Amino acid sequence: MFNKITYILLLCTTFLICPAFSRFSVNDVHAMKELALELAAPDIKEDQETYLDALGYFVSLFPQLGHFQKMEEAIAELLRECQCQGQFVIIDSKTTPQHGNSHDEVFFIHNQTGELAYVVKAFREPASYKSRYLLEIAANTLIEQNSCAHFSTVDILGSALCIAHGAFFALLLETPAPGTRLDQFAFHTSALDASDPLRELKMAEAKEAFYAAGAALARFYQIENLSWKYLSRDDAHRIYKKLAKVKPLHEMIDLQALEVYVDRIVQQALETPFKSGYQHGAAHVRNLFYHPELKRITFIDNGHLVKSFEGKWQPIGDPAQDLVRLQESLFHKACDKLTEQEMDTLIQSIYQGYASQGTLPDKRLLKFYLLERKLSPLTDPENPEHRDLINYSLEYLKKELS
Repeated sequence: MFNKITYILLLCTTFLICPAFSRFSVNDVHAMKELALELAAPDIKEDQETYLDALGYFVSLFPQLGHFQKMEEAIAELLRECQCQGQFVIIDSKTTPQHGNSHDEVFFIHNQTGELAYVVKAFREPASYKSRYLLEIAANTLIEQNSCAHFSTVDILGSALCIAHGAFFALLLETPAPGTRLDQFAFHTSALDASDPLRELKMAEAKEAFYAAGAALARFYQIENLSWKYLSRDDAHRIYKKLAKVKPLHEMIDLQALEVYVDRIVQQALETPFKSGYQHGAAHVRNLFYHPELKRITFIDNGHLVKSFEGKWQPIGDPAQDLVRLQESLFHKACDKLTEQEMDTLIQSIYQGYASQGTLPDKRLLKFYLLERKLSPLTDPENPEHRDLINYSLEYLKKELS
């Protein structure tokens, strides 16, 4: 593990070897990516104090656009600095919760013809330990360096700092992901009447997209296989913590039978080794795009790639997690829109695509992660987002118990 002296020597060496790191221009993308990948190295990230020093150093290299009353004004200045030609308008934006106490913002920039031209991510307090700013750039670089016919990621066009509506932000300008978001394939299918012959055609397109997603995750996992590992007791603790919160639903499910089932699934998973490999960390249907002509998946929102549950840089993990994330996100988004047969078909397509590029993860591990996902809605039944999923989770668990 790097200590602070080693880290200072690293910074001095960086300055000597690559003077470009002394200061970035707003669109000095190559130097930015190179340094991000270097500073997010595992040994640095494991020590919080050292990582904060690295993060502060990284952020200090970016130009500052100034103070703005509105984020829209800061984004307009960023586009000018990056020499984006034409007139643009922010059509939509969203705020994403981060670690429960901070929020990043994403802005979708359209051109005069109404097409999505750019995406700007605004990272609040980018020099804080909880920020994904550095990690997003490092992960983007990692995927870009290993891109292939099966997967790629978006291009970063520039970055700068600003103060907007009283908060400190780092702005990251990106190209839009080519193709169609995975959940849209399911929605396009469900929008057609069951008797409409076009529904079958749309379903075929959806199957192709989800098959490609499975294949992309398999190839992504194969970038680097390190060693055989086992789940930890902390992983098991997450399951039991959720199980404890399910007890108020004792009238809806046989809790004694459920506890026996959970014990069995957890014990089997703890005894099952897996070969660690790259995992995206947020591989749900809104973070994967498929381009039918390119036959390729584009990953977005990659900052989770480099974080394990301990909050450390850790792109290495169990690939079964990505598969279950994708499967369950499809289920959450489309369970009330597709027929049961259509849903099963798309889930099978994910696994068939994965199997076409490698061996599927062990079923015992898949069941472990699936159990964790199915318990989640039951732990907070008052949450509006969970209400539609509770019955599906109960139906799955009752079927397993029988």
